Amino acid sequence: MENIEQLRKVATRAGKLLTSLSENIRQQKEELKLTEFYQEYSKAALYKLPKLSKG
Repeated sequence: MENIEQLRKVATRAGKLLTSLSENIRQQKEELKLTEFYQEYSKAALYKLPKLSKG
């Protein structure tokens, strides 16, 4: 029973830490204006798109 209680405490602390880290990352992205993402394609991927193929 004691081990289960210790495990719960560790899990609770880990959850709080992960939540805090996620919030810090979100704030840093907002500060650096990194909240928008653009998809990039390689040349090979572009040639595979039907409307852009040469055939």
